Amino acid sequence: MPLSKKIRKILRVLSYGRVSTVEQAFEEDGSRKVDGSPEAQKNRCKDHIKYLERRHKFKYKHVNHISDEGFSGKNTNRPGFQ
Repeated sequence: MPLSKKIRKILRVLSYGRVSTVEQAFEEDGSRKVDGSPEAQKNRCKDHIKYLERRHKFKYKHVNHISDEGFSGKNTNRPGFQ
């Protein structure tokens, strides 16, 4: 293989989201905040992965997203964090 051809690795990525309080997840009227849902956090993570691909010229494969709702960031004993 010529030296000019680069071997590209595909980096596997796991994303993680967390909302610890009701105030972070819900509006005063009880509706879910647009940016506070696990799905919104997952989409933001995927967007960031795309940004990293463009910036660093690597290929990333998003393999999973884990979400822990109702757990403080100070508590590392969270189901998805384990």
